[in-house]
Amino acid sequence: MNPLLDPYALKQASYQASRLVASSAFRPDDWEDIRQELLLDFVRRAPKFDSSRGKWGGFVRGVMQNHATVLAKRGYRRVRHEVLEADLACSDGQDEQTYFETVLQQDPTRELELSVAVRGLLEQLPGHLRRVALLAAELPVTDVQTATGRSRTGVYHIIGQVRQAFVDAGIGPTTGRRRSR
Repeated sequence: MNPLLDPYALKQASYQASRLVASSAFRPDDWEDIRQELLLDFVRRAPKFDSSRGKWGGFVRGVMQNHATVLAKRGYRRVRHEVLEADLACSDGQDEQTYFETVLQQDPTRELELSVAVRGLLEQLPGHLRRVALLAAELPVTDVQTATGRSRTGVYHIIGQVRQAFVDAGIGPTTGRRRSR
């Protein structure tokens, strides 16, 4: 039997592609590509079917489900490593590192003042904001997620609150930022 013409395989590929689009990091526009990738993997594995180990339908479902899991993990990894525009945006198109380097070059005593102001602001933050701020200063967001047990969205939300607290205190860039209150 030609695995590409197998109606059950086509149905399973469509089903798994729909599941991935509905529940993971794929857009509806990716549906056909996902379906084709599932079918391609299935065609590669179809010659390994052994009727003494099980039925054709179980083999088809297993291959499709396993590869759908692989695709889902890839999709989640892609999203986790995605850099959000808001993380890069700063006043006058500068990134935050360049902004602070510019400020510190203009006034050498500003570094000490900035350090004292940052420390004071961190002490005033509620405990959960302070913890995420300190972790985020040293770790990537994925490690902050693990350490706090929060979702990626939750960590970014708290980082946004911390950034807003800095802006409200007059520390850091103020133009081009929206208030999140």
